[in-house]
Amino acid sequence: MNRTNGIIGMVTETPLHPGTGQNLGAIDLPIQRERHTGYPTVPSSSLKGVLRSLTDNDVEARVLFGSALGEKDLVSGSLSLSDCRILAIPVRALEHVFFWVTAPYVLQRLKRDLALIGTQVDVPIPDVKDGQALIAKVSKVREKLVLEDLILDTTSDDAVAKLAAIIADICLTEDVHSEVRKKLARDLVVVSDAMFAHFVNYSTHVVARNQLDEGKRSKNLWYSEVLPTDSLLYASVMVGRDLTGSNLEPNKSFDILSKALSGKYIQLGGNETIGHGWCSVTLHPLESLKEIFAQEVTESEGGKADNS
Repeated sequence: MNRTNGIIGMVTETPLHPGTGQNLGAIDLPIQRERHTGYPTVPSSSLKGVLRSLTDNDVEARVLFGSALGEKDLVSGSLSLSDCRILAIPVRALEHVFFWVTAPYVLQRLKRDLALIGTQVDVPIPDVKDGQALIAKVSKVREKLVLEDLILDTTSDDAVAKLAAIIADICLTEDVHSEVRKKLARDLVVVSDAMFAHFVNYSTHVVARNQLDEGKRSKNLWYSEVLPTDSLLYASVMVGRDLTGSNLEPNKSFDILSKALSGKYIQLGGNETIGHGWCSVTLHPLESLKEIFAQEVTESEGGKADNS
């Protein structure tokens, strides 16, 4: 089938609460997680609803997202989205405030997702042992790295610089996030899948909220889990045939989405009125993704890929 595909990269600018709507333990409002991995996720239905609200007019919205609620003439949209997957999570550290953490399985899945949307690329996937942290050569960390309550042995690896540049190009803008990109180049670490599972379970933020009565006494205390600010995620995008009768080619429909997301911030998940869920997003067509993965990386604090 003729499709135009890509990736939406995003960074959480404020804490994100993609809630489950049910209590599964001590936390009253936990975030959604994949059943088999425990990784945080944002359902595609949440992302799709937000993207629809960004389109300029009802005609364009109908092309991408299909019939609006209450319409009698039902038609499917041309846009398909995956859930938002975690690419790297910020974890507090004894030095440098925090580090971004990723893992081999996360990178393998990125490679599979890219293959699914039609591009075979070389994703560096280093081997890493439990208790080990792979760091870039520009990192200023010495032999030991303390993340949360764990002490990890560090080893420099050329693949980390390449990964930092790839993740930066997918999730971060060059202007607003220029300093963040420099920190990512220095402070990205690759840990084992088991270590990553630990961090995504214990490095989220739990917020206590309290409802007071007129006498300022506690009426309802509850705990809400959020994905921390600076989390890096992505979602796959596939745009197919226009079914509305406008006969737009998939690349033209993709352009509608690109225009809607140009320079935009989106709000995902719950707790919007207390500032949660704001994300910076970037849409990458396949051609852009191929360039990102094909570039050579200059080992520097910027970690920026180099075309020369």
